[in-house]
Amino acid sequence: MNDVSNAPQATSTPDATAGRLIVIGLAVLAVTAGLIYWFYTRAHETDFQQSLIHSLIAGGIGGLAGLVMIQIGLRRLGYRPVLPAVLGTGLLLAIACLRFEGFSGEMVPTFAWRWSGTGRIQPMQSDPKGTSAADAPIQSMDEDEAIDSVPDHLIARFPQFLGPHRNGVLPQRSFAIPTSVGEVDQLWKIGVGSGWASFAVSDGLAVTLEQRDRQEWVTAYELISGDLIWKVTTDAYHFNALGGEGPRSTPTIVGDKVYTQGASGRVHCIDLHRGDVHWSVDLLELAGWDQAASESEIEWGRSGSPLIVDNLCVLPYGADESSDDANQRSLIALNADTGDVVWKSGDAQISYASAQLIQFAPNGAPDSRQIVIVNEASITGHAVSDGTVLWSFPWDGDSSGGANCASVIPVGQDRFLIGKGYGGGSALVQLSYTGNAWSADEIWASSRLVKTKFNHAAIDGDIACGISNGMLECVDLTEPDRRWVQPRRDRCGQGQLLLCQDVLIVQTEPGAISLCEANPREFVELLRLPALESKTWNIPTVAGRYLLVRNDRHAICFRFPELAPESTDDATTDSRDP
Repeated sequence: MNDVSNAPQATSTPDATAGRLIVIGLAVLAVTAGLIYWFYTRAHETDFQQSLIHSLIAGGIGGLAGLVMIQIGLRRLGYRPVLPAVLGTGLLLAIACLRFEGFSGEMVPTFAWRWSGTGRIQPMQSDPKGTSAADAPIQSMDEDEAIDSVPDHLIARFPQFLGPHRNGVLPQRSFAIPTSVGEVDQLWKIGVGSGWASFAVSDGLAVTLEQRDRQEWVTAYELISGDLIWKVTTDAYHFNALGGEGPRSTPTIVGDKVYTQGASGRVHCIDLHRGDVHWSVDLLELAGWDQAASESEIEWGRSGSPLIVDNLCVLPYGADESSDDANQRSLIALNADTGDVVWKSGDAQISYASAQLIQFAPNGAPDSRQIVIVNEASITGHAVSDGTVLWSFPWDGDSSGGANCASVIPVGQDRFLIGKGYGGGSALVQLSYTGNAWSADEIWASSRLVKTKFNHAAIDGDIACGISNGMLECVDLTEPDRRWVQPRRDRCGQGQLLLCQDVLIVQTEPGAISLCEANPREFVELLRLPALESKTWNIPTVAGRYLLVRNDRHAICFRFPELAPESTDDATTDSRDP
């Protein structure tokens, strides 16, 4: 008999095993790439930021596993240094050629070629006219001067966050819709300091907030020329790796006073024409907080734009849970003339939304003006006179994570819309008054529609247009149902928008301006206007014929064509019925 124990055994050669490992590693990389592509194809219906996070997790695990298998196979073939050398060379080339620019609104890291420069224009450090704040010219109309003889830039107004009515809607368009880029005049382009604040405009001045080195500046520029008229400086600095540096709220102009809040809670009341500071209040000092403790709870800096009502300056307040103000930290009201504290209210920690004054009018309600604020994880309505909490509505959020950034926008006389990014969605909420008590109840909620992350929906009747998950979207709020959505190839990212009667003015995140029809039937882009050239989260400003845009590098003022007199009737006719 043959001794089978002495028969040669079939074994794989080292080369064959190594080859299999390399093939398996390549297959793992291919599957990982396919999974990432699948996440991307679903992102427009889910959430681009969440899809990115899932892609990073899949890419990290799958990519590492695939590369380890390939490296083991190459080492067995005697090519041990090849893969590390290739990867190391690629990394060194990337470091040598690319400059990290920050993160987009969907947490995508952005880069630029190192030799391209920063694209920054040096911000003006002082008034180029050599005029001090105290000597700045006062631009106002004589009482007897006919309104028709006043230059249009002196009567153009955009006095606060989201415009005259604080809802992102300008009821009447004061300019002709341009049909080409050549019909739009660029009056000026200047360098500005960092930050995500926008402009407020009144009396021919455009006021904003900027970060210049370790100081926050409140600056006033002449609307028609871009000349710096005055500045107010504060030693304050906010920075976050994801959110960038600088202030992020919009000034409020009431009469001849400007109200501002910096990213670290410093509130100013400033004379509009001269730049004199009437009063200043440090909200962190009032709350007994230092900046590090505050930003551990409110990580991306204070963003509330001042709301002025009944001679009160109302802002989100915020305080530590263990502080004396823990039960009255949602809102603070300061005397608009003196800065003295009038009231504090609400036990919810703050978010990044601004307070809104809304006139609700359900049957049988008393004085129905309310201050409505979106908190960290709730929405509350407050009495104007003393801040009493009238009702509360749960709205999930985390001011150090999936944050609430959007304010409520009123819908009709007794409803409001609230939107959210970070995989959230939107809700339409009904306010009612029964038995001497207010209540807020959900009409509908959707994780699919109006996912406004940094922006706010502009509402006309029951039609809402907003940037939802990075794409312009039109929604019928009564259904709710999507009327149309911007094509994916034209995504505007986490930008901003305003509705100017019959035109949507969209500030895309990459910097361009898109003018679109406010059309509930279909998406129609009228004009794409080249403007800024880097990440832009700032809300555009439309004051009469003037469009001001800015980001953390530049500010630009455009002038749209004049509205022909015979077009006035057309401009006030609403032709947007479905």
